[in-house]
Amino acid sequence: MYSELNSSSCDNIQRQLIQIHNSHNFQIKSELYEDSLDQEDLHFKIQGKQSWCFDDFKFYVDQIKIFRNITSLSLEIMKSSYLKEENLKYLGQIVVQLIFLQKLSITIHQDNWSSIKNAKQMLSSLEWLPKLKSFSFTLEQNEAGFQAIQEITEYISRIPYLTDLSLVIKTNNIDKSGAQAIGIALYKKSSLEKLHLVIGSNNNIGYGLDKNISFDNIFDNISEVFSQYLKKARQNLRLQKNHSDPSKTHGIHSIARSFQNLQNLKTLKLTIDHDNNLNVIGCTRLSEGLCHLINLRELQLTIGKNDIQPKGIHEICNSIQKLSNLTSLDLKICHSNQMQSDGAISIGNTLKKLSNLTHFSLNVDSRNNIGEYGAIGLGDGIKSLANLVFLKLLISWQNNISAKGSIAIANSLIFLQKLQGLDLQFDTTNDITEIGSDALSFSLNSFKQLKYVNIKYEQPRVHKKVVLRKNIRLINLKVSQ
Repeated sequence: MYSELNSSSCDNIQRQLIQIHNSHNFQIKSELYEDSLDQEDLHFKIQGKQSWCFDDFKFYVDQIKIFRNITSLSLEIMKSSYLKEENLKYLGQIVVQLIFLQKLSITIHQDNWSSIKNAKQMLSSLEWLPKLKSFSFTLEQNEAGFQAIQEITEYISRIPYLTDLSLVIKTNNIDKSGAQAIGIALYKKSSLEKLHLVIGSNNNIGYGLDKNISFDNIFDNISEVFSQYLKKARQNLRLQKNHSDPSKTHGIHSIARSFQNLQNLKTLKLTIDHDNNLNVIGCTRLSEGLCHLINLRELQLTIGKNDIQPKGIHEICNSIQKLSNLTSLDLKICHSNQMQSDGAISIGNTLKKLSNLTHFSLNVDSRNNIGEYGAIGLGDGIKSLANLVFLKLLISWQNNISAKGSIAIANSLIFLQKLQGLDLQFDTTNDITEIGSDALSFSLNSFKQLKYVNIKYEQPRVHKKVVLRKNIRLINLKVSQ
């Protein structure tokens, strides 16, 4: 059920009319709300660009109490809502009365600085919801800063029985201290089974000299040229520190350390968007945390443009290959990360260690230049995934895999006889030629269980489409050039 509330009818409150939309798009009056007591889901919007006085806000928010038996609530504070402290405090008091609530989603849209500043008044009540297992918090671009994130994550960490947490922080300039606060909060949630964490662009959570300089900060910022010489010294220093305490570090290191306490985690969806200064060192720190998630079944990892280079890919892959219980792996390496052939080969070598995978998706975005040797390395890894049911492989422009690379990938498919779904897309400048197209046709015609195929070539030199035998029965087939 969907409820959209605003203050436009405040001068006619006695009508007590509120629009309630579901799939049938109907309106009801408040005296008929008894018909909605059995609703399980409510989507509640607080419209922005309004002049909310407390009495008007209270009247509208009180409508939530009508649906006291709901188990799922979605709250959206729309753009430019300008909610005061007393408004959000009252909203929290209403939400805490929903004693059957199991799932709560809160989204604060753009231009809501006052709402963010006062969000703690709402979030402070959530620890009193006895059945709340799933919580999602999305903060759109608001330039909130690290102090707001510290307060928000502190209250999230107090929700006692969480097993499913989604935390999406768009461009908000949270800096390394904000990432540290996220790490501290996650460390306290050892019962988590699902985690969706998005660090949006330009939050600068990576490495750089900090005001509070320590030996660890200094080591982390010394040029990689000297890393081998300092390796022994760094290890000796860290032996004296609590490896599991994210409060001792900043940035991505703090988040990675929190993973060491999330032994129950089954699903991790992690996005570190572009321009977060992650670089190779950040990937090393991330790797140190990922390797502890030994019970992980599903991993979705997206790395935006952060100049992680082949070594950064290699560090991350070193951890992923230790997650032997993975059944689903989704990797996206965004544009201009300079992964090159060595990075693609590292991914291929990792796949050889993940024999339990049933779903694998890889998106190599533009300007990573993996070349034909990188594509050959990927193909060599893909053919070891004998249990694979679904494969998605997107290689965008300026990766230059050439005909040899596309043939290697096509030939690897022959080994995936359990495959039911295939999504394969080669963008421009990969120059696979008709030879690559022929190889793909040959591999696809060896399958007996395929149900879904999407093949897309965007290359002028391929004039021959993939040809499938008529006796292959597909639910969905799409071939385009």
